[in-house]
Amino acid sequence: MNPLSLLALGLAIVLGGILWLRLHPFLALILGAFAVGGLTSADHLHQSMASKYRGELVRTAIKDGVANRIRELKGKDEPFDAQVIRQEVKGAIDERANEFDAAAEGKAREFVKSNSTLTRITAALGTTCEKLDC
Repeated sequence: MNPLSLLALGLAIVLGGILWLRLHPFLALILGAFAVGGLTSADHLHQSMASKYRGELVRTAIKDGVANRIRELKGKDEPFDAQVIRQEVKGAIDERANEFDAAAEGKAREFVKSNSTLTRITAALGTTCEKLDC
């Protein structure tokens, strides 16, 4: 199903549940989450997670590469420009794009296999509740 259609369906369920059915907002949101989560195709979920994991891998590699290079230059007491080092590291990482793509694809496949709609919703709810400052 088209992601925009899923968005429209989720909004319709939440707003319809609150405004017309007079459901508690939490219940309407949970029902909308289950509808959208249940109708999301495995392909879309795989694409989303592969993109997320690739971004995480690239950011970590850049951060580690910059830190290692700066540490190396500080050890030699050489001057450095962090922005120049960051650009150099990014260029080196762009050459290893296939390595990151393969790792992200593998992690995304595992995620899709091991996570049901209920698991994803409860994990997202837990993450949201964790951020509340009560």
